[in-house]
Amino acid sequence: MFDTADGTLRRRGEVLRVRTADHASVTWKGPAAGADNFEHKVREEWEAEIAADGAESLVAILGRLGFHEALCYTKQRETWRWQGVTIALDDLTFGKFVEIEGDAPAIEGALRLLRLEDEPLETRSYPELQRLHDLT
Repeated sequence: MFDTADGTLRRRGEVLRVRTADHASVTWKGPAAGADNFEHKVREEWEAEIAADGAESLVAILGRLGFHEALCYTKQRETWRWQGVTIALDDLTFGKFVEIEGDAPAIEGALRLLRLEDEPLETRSYPELQRLHDLT
């Protein structure tokens, strides 16, 4: 995760991320819009794939533009497409999470079919949870 020295992106609720794995990508996420009655997060997101060997250059470019690494965390993810949604099982140092992406009716249907509709929803972002974990 990248930000300016004064935390401009974080204050605006935005995210600038460089992800590396078997491929690399750069992502910008806008601030989360108001949650609907099921507390789904909605936010604008733009992502571009980059060559795996280009991540180091991208980080250098971001540095020249005034961004620095503000947070780093490791995540193991398994992903499936099912019933019109994308389901991700995420394993991080601070917990295991199910993330379901899609439109609100499809998410609601998937939650019901998976019998997760009564489980608590975590609306905080992984960076927020990582920061809380680092404080403990």
